[in-house]
Amino acid sequence: MVVQLRSTMLASVLAAHAAIRNEAAKDPELNGMGTTVTALVLDEVSHTYAIGHVGDSRAYLVRGGTLTQVTRDDTWVRDRVDAGELTAE
Repeated sequence: MVVQLRSTMLASVLAAHAAIRNEAAKDPELNGMGTTVTALVLDEVSHTYAIGHVGDSRAYLVRGGTLTQVTRDDTWVRDRVDAGELTAE
């Protein structure tokens, strides 16, 4: 079930990406247009889930009063932090 959820989420994110790119290609003023997405699909029967994430809109888990970030920012800044060129601060 997890594989099916992941493939469904991936297909949905890629379809949205294609739609945005297609709209941007129609109008030069929209060149460089983009968006962020953080989405969750849950199978209540199997208690499995998949998270789709692009950009800097984060997903968090709240459990026992504790907030934990579960996604990694998909940004130029995060890439520079990972490369040691910038600090997280």
